Amino acid sequence: TVILQYKKLEEERRALLSEDVLILEEYYTRMEGTAYYVEGFIYKSLYSEEAFQSRYVDDIDVYTQGSNKYYKIGMAQCMILDHLDDEWKADYNFSESIMDLIYERLEI
Repeated sequence: TVILQYKKLEEERRALLSEDVLILEEYYTRMEGTAYYVEGFIYKSLYSEEAFQSRYVDDIDVYTQGSNKYYKIGMAQCMILDHLDDEWKADYNFSESIMDLIYERLEI
């Protein structure tokens, strides 16, 4: 499946990075990505689904430089997790990466 291919490529990519870079990348994805996810849903509640899609989702696959790419990656991971288990947010305590939660739900 696509998710297995993604996992393999992600493991290969991570093997090329230093521990410091991995820690920083994980921080931005986990902390700022989930914050961006919450921000997006607040925006949707204040405006509309269409406004949310336009501002947060339509360009989610467009690469951006700097730490903003991790905000988008983290938000996308949260949205994927919503499709797998909408209740994941009830007891999430930031001790696990979002991708690990996705893999757990997919039993990979």
